[in-house]
Amino acid sequence: MLFKNKFNTFFEIVRSHAYYAQGIGLIITKKLNDKETDKLCQDLLTFQNNQKLILELIGCGLKNQILASISTVLLKFQNLEYLFIDISHNEIDSQGLSAFTSSLQNLSNLKSLKIISRHNKLSLTCMILQLQKLKQLTILDIDLQHSQAKDHGNSLQGQSFQNLNNLNTLILKFGQFDEQFLVKFGSTISQQSNLQNLSLFLSNQRIGNQTAQKLCSALVKCKSLQYICLEFESNQIGISGAPQLGSNLSKCANLTKIILGLKNNKIRDKGPLGLGIQLSNIRNLQTLQLDISKNKMKDFGLLGLVQSLSICENLVDLSLNLEHNKITINGIVSLCQALSNYKKLQNLCLCMNFYKINDDCISDMSLAFANYKALKNLTLELKYNQIGIQGLYNLGTSLSNCQHLSTLNLNLFNSKIKFTGIQKFFNILKIFKSINVIEIDFRKYQADYTFLEIQIQKNLFQKSKKKLQKCLRLVQYSILS
Repeated sequence: MLFKNKFNTFFEIVRSHAYYAQGIGLIITKKLNDKETDKLCQDLLTFQNNQKLILELIGCGLKNQILASISTVLLKFQNLEYLFIDISHNEIDSQGLSAFTSSLQNLSNLKSLKIISRHNKLSLTCMILQLQKLKQLTILDIDLQHSQAKDHGNSLQGQSFQNLNNLNTLILKFGQFDEQFLVKFGSTISQQSNLQNLSLFLSNQRIGNQTAQKLCSALVKCKSLQYICLEFESNQIGISGAPQLGSNLSKCANLTKIILGLKNNKIRDKGPLGLGIQLSNIRNLQTLQLDISKNKMKDFGLLGLVQSLSICENLVDLSLNLEHNKITINGIVSLCQALSNYKKLQNLCLCMNFYKINDDCISDMSLAFANYKALKNLTLELKYNQIGIQGLYNLGTSLSNCQHLSTLNLNLFNSKIKFTGIQKFFNILKIFKSINVIEIDFRKYQADYTFLEIQIQKNLFQKSKKKLQKCLRLVQYSILS
């Protein structure tokens, strides 16, 4: 049965019952003593025939000795293929980790391992050295954010991943490290000939152009790479750094999906332009998700980026986060017009919150949307703009020309749309025969209305929403007002 403990939040109770109902895991948040550790191990044995196991042991006073006891129990999980374990906010060090990984080494069917160890004394160097024992792994996911240990370049061995020859997916969220460590880490990863999917989360690390370039120039040696995610949020990558990143990525001939996070760096206008030119050389590119928010980018950089990427003939999935730049209304309209040249584009996500987009602007954008003939899924983040009834109506009218549109996500939080505008929009949506998923947020600050006005609008809104659901036969919908 589920190990009884005191839950910190209602969410943990719900999640715990969900795990237990599926027979896949335990959540422990109460401080563990010897008696409770024995009970935990007994309860854990009820899952020993599982192929999947989830253990959340966050802030429960977990020490090396207790982890060793759990490791002994895990030796009996011979069918286990997937293990998720969160040991954050405890007192685990390299000695405790060594005993744990030694036990996992004997689980021949274990293919996927995710370890979260935040606010512990474990470095990535230590983690990698211990996990080398698990030669059977194909998927490895490590989260060491806010680790109390710092990785140094001279502590990382050149052959750190040499035994993980079967690894095809690697996800790493880094703790503290010095510049030499990251460069050396890149060279160790480059030896993984079977690696197809790589995600590196490197936010808030003071990484500059040179360090980023050295890392990426090493990563391109992973010849089998098909998917790469590089999160560089809040670093010091500048105007020349972004094109260098693109240049290195363009050398990965098999890449089909790129996620690149450059939020709050220093790439400004010329950076995105150069990045787009380099990424356009990746002929097999199908999916690109790019976060360039908070970079003081202007219209010139944005249009240069989008026009360059139009050369990618196979691009079907594009996401752009453009928040908090210096883009004008004209720049946003030109962006939407330029995207009409993406003939195969099926999935589009544009994040354009806080831009004072008004009815005229959204109407001009909508005219461009009507030319997106292949579009299936559209997400528009338009919070804190100035869109009113007419703009929303024009948007709906133009989207009705997208005959293949099946999913529509609109975030219009705190816009100027009143209930009559929402009704008009719903009437247009009834024309959409192909749409089966709708998620729309029409909410406002309720302080702007009296209690009676809020209740009247909510009642009318619920009636319209039910009629819309029946008319469209929606598979999934979420409409907030």
